[in-house]
Amino acid sequence: MSGTTGERSFADIITRLEIFCDERTGKPSLDLPKIFGIHLFLSGVACFGFGAFHVTGLYGPGIWVSDPYGLTGKVQPVNPSWGVEGFDPFVPGGIASHHIAAGTLGILAGLFHLSVRPPQRLYKGLRMGNIETVLSSSIAAVFFANCIGFGTNETVPFLIELTDQRARINPTTSGSGVSTLEKKNLGRIIQIIGPVLDVAFPPGKMPNIYNALVVKGRDTVGQPINVTCEVQQLLGNNRVRAVAMSATEGLMRGMEVIDTGAPLSVPVGGATLGRIFNVLGEPVDNLGPVDTRTTFPIHRSAPAFIQLDTKLSIFETGIKVVDLLAPYRRGGKIGLFGGAGVGKTVLIMELINNIANCYGNTV
Repeated sequence: MSGTTGERSFADIITRLEIFCDERTGKPSLDLPKIFGIHLFLSGVACFGFGAFHVTGLYGPGIWVSDPYGLTGKVQPVNPSWGVEGFDPFVPGGIASHHIAAGTLGILAGLFHLSVRPPQRLYKGLRMGNIETVLSSSIAAVFFANCIGFGTNETVPFLIELTDQRARINPTTSGSGVSTLEKKNLGRIIQIIGPVLDVAFPPGKMPNIYNALVVKGRDTVGQPINVTCEVQQLLGNNRVRAVAMSATEGLMRGMEVIDTGAPLSVPVGGATLGRIFNVLGEPVDNLGPVDTRTTFPIHRSAPAFIQLDTKLSIFETGIKVVDLLAPYRRGGKIGLFGGAGVGKTVLIMELINNIANCYGNTV
């Protein structure tokens, strides 16, 4: 009953507007293919406009782009990605290109149904014989436009990170990086809340997310201060929020902060095996400096699939009951679950001892 009433109401509107006329009789008629074309054309225009103007920032603010962990981010324009990378759910440019492509397809299909009579097979295939099917089919175009843009993303509100943050960071060689800090961007501490620092920088010289900041100076009693922080959030108004990697006692508002222009890096290579480091990559085992100049940033992209070893092999722990009943896969992960006093720590200590005796290094 409700469907019949809705159809009559819609038919009354079409009759009053006199949009469609029968070529044979000259009387207003309900042309379902053209109704389908109108809705498809309008939805295509909306989809195209969202991708070409709103997402790109041409006549809109852009979209929300967050960091890989969904902790920080901001609304910003995004350029379309027309290559293969546009199908990567972690490339925000695919949102713009997908909506532009889907909108263009909807506009062309809508103009086709408005200007050309559909063939009999297409008419029957799309079931254009009743108003309910026509309206639902045209609405489906809107869902198609949304799904093609957002369907590949697991978390819709956080539309993934920028492509420059997805770029692979190659290993670097550590040199006189500390001596060149004075040439970097300088900021000032404006707020200290425990280990969290808010730092203001000059306009146009904002540090990137995960950049390392260094605070150097002296406290009230003249003791030197050297605190390293990591940028975690862009607050706006040329301010950033960073987390200190060590105690913040002695820091004061107004102290100078140096942007290193790069993330925290730690030494890598054979010389690091068997050594103990803190979070900054500094040795704390009283064995002197590390004999290596190669460093890696602590925030890196995962290795490419072609760089991984796909061969399955067992990691021999030297613990017979483990190697026999529950062998560990080399390159994989393992977890130990159990109550108190069942031997988890003993098993781990025995594993460390066997690895140290076999390979000469500890884990």
